[in-house]
Amino acid sequence: MGLTDILAIVSPLCAVLFSVLAWRRAAKKDDSATAREMAVLTSEVRHNKENINKANENLKHNAEKILAKLERNTEKLETRIEHNAEKLEAKIETEHRRIDKIERGSD
Repeated sequence: MGLTDILAIVSPLCAVLFSVLAWRRAAKKDDSATAREMAVLTSEVRHNKENINKANENLKHNAEKILAKLERNTEKLETRIEHNAEKLEAKIETEHRRIDKIERGSD
């Protein structure tokens, strides 16, 4: 077996070996890139979830504040209505007395 025969056998084997090694290296790079992308996406999803939770907490807090203020204002309004109703009843009573006096005077 001569040198050319050995080179004829070794050359294709080396080509296949180098191709496999290059393919494995590219696959590792792809896996690394994919892992990095997944890590970034996971981090962004976690960040978005935290922001949504904070927004929900703020909405709940604001709703509680609005409800408390609405209750206070409703109580104030009810008190004013009651007070005005009492004043109106007193005026109506006074006017009834006046009408009664006028009717007695015209009889």
